[in-house]
Amino acid sequence: MLRPMITSSTTIDPLTPLATSKPWLICGISRGQWYKLAASGRTPLPSARLGSRRPVYLVAELRAWLEAGAPDRATWIKMKGT
Repeated sequence: MLRPMITSSTTIDPLTPLATSKPWLICGISRGQWYKLAASGRTPLPSARLGSRRPVYLVAELRAWLEAGAPDRATWIKMKGT
């Protein structure tokens, strides 16, 4: 049985993914809509890539981006400070 890992500063639920290659599911939109938004610079950049083509997004970053009102990519980069 999987149990959450609890430390003094964080709780990690083993059933909650840390990253996804399907960010549209986290955001509650269609795949096609995600790609339209990404092509127009209105989504965060992927956190990493699996191989040369498959982008992967951190779930925590997607949730933070949504909580911030889903700003465009340039604004999000400025908000993150990177």
